[in-house]
Amino acid sequence: MSVTHDMNLAALYCDRIALLQEGRLHSLGRPGEVITESHIREVYRVNVVVDHHPLTGLPRVSLLGSHSPGQGSRWESGAAPQL
Repeated sequence: MSVTHDMNLAALYCDRIALLQEGRLHSLGRPGEVITESHIREVYRVNVVVDHHPLTGLPRVSLLGSHSPGQGSRWESGAAPQL
């Protein structure tokens, strides 16, 4: 078992992924089933592109850098930990 926020690392090393949203199970399955644009947008409220790595064929997540229109990011709502 491993815990990470790095979706690309999870896709590379994990056979099954549990995606949590506010402490509750959102999705459970193989990387290609869980790591989708819609799941990531719903849970993290960020815009991403999910394609497939050219060598491994595994899902690859690229952050587009802005949140969905009309939605605050998790960090704007104060959800980010204070450093």
